[in-house]
Amino acid sequence: MSEVYSQEYHVRWSDLDPNQHMRHSAYADLCAATRISYLESFGFGMSAFAKLKMGPVLFNENIHYFSEVRPNDKVIVNVRVSGVSESGHKWTMHHEIFRKSDNKLAATIDIAGAWFDLSQRKVSAPPQELREKIDLVPRTNDFKIL
Repeated sequence: MSEVYSQEYHVRWSDLDPNQHMRHSAYADLCAATRISYLESFGFGMSAFAKLKMGPVLFNENIHYFSEVRPNDKVIVNVRVSGVSESGHKWTMHHEIFRKSDNKLAATIDIAGAWFDLSQRKVSAPPQELREKIDLVPRTNDFKIL
């Protein structure tokens, strides 16, 4: 699928490490902000999750770095769904981070997660309304049923 959801960010001083490039955890923070922004764009922000007593939980993040991101760079972060279980309770997503100045790929981040029921304290299928929205998220070309 060629569609993609993306956000632009300006690299701040607090995103840097002592080597004067973006610190490892800042990449993950930008990807998380992009995912949450996407969920909010179709009505599933923090207040909606609070009402549902449900939220996303991550099992792992895998980051690959390709190009340095320096102070004051602007980056574009995108997100696509790379897999969903039959019930929709588990999912994987793929992020790409590009330097805006030259459109060079800086990093990719793959995550695996699930929907977590806060009342039962366990992974569970999302409500149908959320599942229908997640089915609209742009998918990777190698999308698979988990």
